[in-house]
Amino acid sequence: GMVERFQTLHGDAVGAVYATEQLCGPFDVIVEDFAYDRHGFAGTSVDFWSKLRERLCAPGGVVVINTLYRSHGEMDALLNDLHEAGWRDIRQRVDRGLQAHG
Repeated sequence: GMVERFQTLHGDAVGAVYATEQLCGPFDVIVEDFAYDRHGFAGTSVDFWSKLRERLCAPGGVVVINTLYRSHGEMDALLNDLHEAGWRDIRQRVDRGLQAHG
């Protein structure tokens, strides 16, 4: 029978998106870990999200974005960028995580 393989690649999405030639992909699932608190950092823009979709995401693929924002406005800006970049069926899941004091 057919053997399916699961492969992972750890790398810099900004570098891969703006590389002069496609280095890898396309991928069925992309996990973006942007834990920052200001919109516009690390290449995030309509251009970045559009190129990520076009160059690295397989047809029907999914991007999962981990963010850390201080205000809803920053999340709204990201959602707007994703819409303008052609992503569809965008769903927001908020997990505040755990915090413990000793």
